[in-house]
Amino acid sequence: MRLLLFFTALTFSSCAFLGSGSTLHYRPEKKIHSVAVVIAHDVVFSDQEIQGEHLLFTKTLAEELIKKKFFEFKILDKRYASYSLHALEQSLLGTELMDSYDAVLICIPQIRGRSNYRVDLKLLQTTTSKTIITAHHQTGTGNSYWLYQSSASTLIDATRGALDAMNKKWEKL
Repeated sequence: MRLLLFFTALTFSSCAFLGSGSTLHYRPEKKIHSVAVVIAHDVVFSDQEIQGEHLLFTKTLAEELIKKKFFEFKILDKRYASYSLHALEQSLLGTELMDSYDAVLICIPQIRGRSNYRVDLKLLQTTTSKTIITAHHQTGTGNSYWLYQSSASTLIDATRGALDAMNKKWEKL
């Protein structure tokens, strides 16, 4: 009987519950107004065939950030060769440009399989280098598709899902 209730609850619960997650790590003393958004696109978007998906990701990310009105932001769109998140964080927080922003949002899209994506977001305070919020969404476990979806479509879903997960923690700041 318990097993039946569990599967019934699982069936009627949102699939996003399985594919999304977010954590509030640190509450900054000062409100965050300006954020530098960095896309670590060398990790996924290095192949010429999927350069268009980088543009799609950037556009979707910007549209969703504007819609959600988290903060003022500027997307710093240049190649970051570091495959290590820690190395990327240190190089970003060490630059003089980061003195102009309250925080840095590192966005890491990763393709999983043929058309599934995972998008990880990490919001770091520039003055203390502390992680404020982490969020992610993976379409393989977070979305149910009846028909085949293109990788562009799942990339949009993963981006929106990660920002929705981040929004839940942002509201608690």
